[in-house]
Amino acid sequence: MQMPNIHRLLFLSAEEVEMLEPIVRDGRSLREILREKEMDDDYKHGSMKNFLYARYQDVRNISAELQATFERAVEPAKAYIQTENN
Repeated sequence: MQMPNIHRLLFLSAEEVEMLEPIVRDGRSLREILREKEMDDDYKHGSMKNFLYARYQDVRNISAELQATFERAVEPAKAYIQTENN
């Protein structure tokens, strides 16, 4: 029996949170996304990652965007380490 205000517990990995961040930043609420997942018979028992890949077309581009941001952030540290090692 499911109570009306009790929902399935969902653990999110750091990767899934990173995938959600730009979607939420673009105007979708986390509550909406969680509700969509819970109502989706194909993905309600699966991972958030699989749900996002299936339902949000830009999620692969978002991952590439995050990778590029990470690489830009790491560049100064790489340059410093190279300088220290020479």
